[in-house]
Amino acid sequence: MKGKDVNTEKGKDATAKERIAMDYFTKHTKLGAIETPKERIAAVDGFLVNAERRIVGIYEVKARGVSLKEFKNFGSWLVSYDKIRIACMLSKALQVSFVAIVLTSDYKLMVFKITDEDGNIILPCRIEKTKTQETCNGGEANRVNMFFSIDDCKVFEKPKDDLK
Repeated sequence: MKGKDVNTEKGKDATAKERIAMDYFTKHTKLGAIETPKERIAAVDGFLVNAERRIVGIYEVKARGVSLKEFKNFGSWLVSYDKIRIACMLSKALQVSFVAIVLTSDYKLMVFKITDEDGNIILPCRIEKTKTQETCNGGEANRVNMFFSIDDCKVFEKPKDDLK
């Protein structure tokens, strides 16, 4: 999300849902998360830390208005090639893995471990130039995207202590 996009109503909603996603993720994994500034354009959305406060990963988090079932029907999740390329370099430089965390509209969490600690992409994917929505506020972008199979993600349910 572009820095100024977080200040719109859609941007604020996306940010709130991304924080819900990270809350779910940290409850399921027992890892901590430190986010990069939302009002700035950062290479990744944040760092994952263990109980000893050591960085063990970097992450990208997204909230999508699509259910897990719809994602399964699509068969894949897409992310920009440039985002992955930069995350691979950072993963290698820090010697930690890169994960993508996606909150679905039905509040399921899809977690894709994209790289190993050496920055190598470990999931099969396809690369294709496509037309997509530019930001959460709309617009259109023609860019190279990477498609990762839904079969290659781990799915987390809403944490039990959050069930109403």
